[in-house]
Amino acid sequence: MKNLVEKLEKLKNLIKEKEKLIISFSGGVDSSLVAKLAFDMLGGNSLAVTIDSPVFPRRELENAKKIAEEIGIRHKIIKESSLGKKFLLNPKNRCYYCKKEEAEILLSLARELGYKYVADGVNISDFSDYRPGIAAVNEANFFHPLVEANISRKEVRLLAKKLGLSNYDMPSTTCLASRIPYDEKITYNKLTMIERAEDFLFSLSFKQVRVRYNNKNAIIEVYPEEINKIFVNRDEIVRVLKRIGFSKFILLNFPVTGVILNSQVERVSIDGGAITSNLANRVMVLVDKSVYEGIKNELDRFSTDLSKEGWICEIYPKKIGCPGWDDPEDVKKFIVSHSSDLAGCILVGNIPMPEYRVEKGYMNQPETFPCDFYYMDLDGKWEVYDKGGNSFGYYYTVFCNHTNGNGSKAPEIWVGRISPSSWIGDNVSLLKEYFKRNHAYRTGSLCRASRALLYIDDDWAKYGSEYKRYLENIYKSSLITVINDPEKTREKNYLNNIKKEKYEWICLHAHSSQLQHNFYYSDHTKWDSLTSWELRKNYKSAFFYDLHCCEALDYFQEECIGNLYLFGNTSGLTVIGSSKVGGMIDNGKTFYEKLKSAACIGDAFGEWYSLKGVKYPSYCYGMMVLGDPTLKPKKDEKPPSVEITFPKKGYLYIFGREICPLSTGKTILIGSCILVVEADDINDIGRVDFYVNEELRFTLKSKPYQLDLKNYSTGWYDIRVVASDKFGNSNNDHIRLLLINF
Repeated sequence: MKNLVEKLEKLKNLIKEKEKLIISFSGGVDSSLVAKLAFDMLGGNSLAVTIDSPVFPRRELENAKKIAEEIGIRHKIIKESSLGKKFLLNPKNRCYYCKKEEAEILLSLARELGYKYVADGVNISDFSDYRPGIAAVNEANFFHPLVEANISRKEVRLLAKKLGLSNYDMPSTTCLASRIPYDEKITYNKLTMIERAEDFLFSLSFKQVRVRYNNKNAIIEVYPEEINKIFVNRDEIVRVLKRIGFSKFILLNFPVTGVILNSQVERVSIDGGAITSNLANRVMVLVDKSVYEGIKNELDRFSTDLSKEGWICEIYPKKIGCPGWDDPEDVKKFIVSHSSDLAGCILVGNIPMPEYRVEKGYMNQPETFPCDFYYMDLDGKWEVYDKGGNSFGYYYTVFCNHTNGNGSKAPEIWVGRISPSSWIGDNVSLLKEYFKRNHAYRTGSLCRASRALLYIDDDWAKYGSEYKRYLENIYKSSLITVINDPEKTREKNYLNNIKKEKYEWICLHAHSSQLQHNFYYSDHTKWDSLTSWELRKNYKSAFFYDLHCCEALDYFQEECIGNLYLFGNTSGLTVIGSSKVGGMIDNGKTFYEKLKSAACIGDAFGEWYSLKGVKYPSYCYGMMVLGDPTLKPKKDEKPPSVEITFPKKGYLYIFGREICPLSTGKTILIGSCILVVEADDINDIGRVDFYVNEELRFTLKSKPYQLDLKNYSTGWYDIRVVASDKFGNSNNDHIRLLLINF
């Protein structure tokens, strides 16, 4: 808080130095803070100016008037009814052309009224985003007081609250043009349709709403907790949107995290009054009651986490031994009876295991194996081959001859099983730990670098390049490690790779059984065996495992190696693989292609089954998911950390030696010194750019990140450093200093 107070004082001094100031004023919290301090420091020598253009909603214009009146500052509104031709073409840098025109208007007004400076509300957080409009105002030499005071978006809100601004917690707003996809021409009619639709929805008391225009479809974005308002008012919404000119609307969670999930989409057609809805965002969690009481708190938190992401989570604790719950057929009837809008089902604890029999399986011999695909297909026909039970309370049902029945063989939902093995540890404790790390992953406190390991033993080694291309659907090529040298793929080499906290995703191709992996020598005369017991001793760090390993997910076996990846370490979240000899018939090609755009692993897995798995029962019907299918590797959108650690801002230095802080808040260097920058990122820093007076001087791609000032002449310098990671995320720090060199 002390640092924030110092920044506020610096901000006041920066504004006071300008003597007369025009503020580009939208009524948002950033420009409101600048306007408030300008009025406090300069009084009548401050002027807030709002450009009233077709992309500026009327409701925001009224808000700007209200906030200006609240501050007490003089407020001028300039009507601009036309938009430039380049802007209307809607290129990716459209904001540049818009801001350029606005800057010219404001500079012309400043010259007319005798003002030297025009300020705006750009803050340091804006530089971590794609903001082409900033280039336009920089060309116009706008004054960025929040940047010069090193104030972030979060700090803006804290200061606005401290100064009593009523809009301190106002949601961020963007212009109406941002609702139209790049390269689709902007028209005045489209802007009017968007504004009318948003005004109507705001009249229904939504906290935040955006309507995006896409081929006459209205894509409505609202916060997850307000989705029910859409359903309550759906008929009226359909009627009004149709009257405005839209053909249908698509409902999405407001992308608070920047991620929009396909499974959160409702499509409602507006066609002659007929409404069709296809919302599949319900998740059913079936819990063995023998573990339910012990993990109830974790399940409640899991349900809350899912709801924040737009899922509707329903938990059903059931006691094994109760009628209608021991037999897979009855479990499936229960799922079918609750299948309206169902996206998937998660089985927690000892939920009955369906089995499937093929007469010509491995080596053309009959095979019987666990088959959770039975629960995924809700309308196909499955013949019962055998069923029974014993005195120990174990009931089994074996199915065969899967056909379309009255529906199809394709799955309607996905299924994931979270069922620990007692040989690893106490079931309740293992489940508590699993849901604890699931929560940590969703909330960001458990994270890894976005790296993948593709480990391929001898028989598939020649396909390394092809398999890597599959993984490139979700990981950058440079972040995928491929190990497929037949002379290296051994037990110890694999262990050495997975023991390190290095990978988020591991894809393994190796001969296996329920209890071990077998790594062949290049001459195929012998192999190294890695047993589940040996694997248990070694720390495994990945979150996600794709095991192209026969029988690895046969969870009926107490020492199932797939379950070990899920529960035998501190990171496992989801494991994909087969309970039988076989696997993904296309070695994951379709799955990874679908995962690129799917909402979650479950959706991609279900699509793979529909397109590939159902065609090859004897090879693919053992494929299943252990763990949580609602997850998916997160796209790295977190900017790196970057800080100019030397010199300190607001201090006096003589030949690199710190003398004292300066009451003026200025940074003064007498004699040369080396400017030092610290930058870090979970996925490593890709580059650090050094800008001196907004001119890129040089780029460093490795530590140390330093700028030697010995060859710079005496004068004032604005130095900005921009750190970027390998995903294009960037962050920056800035210092303005006076250098007196000899």
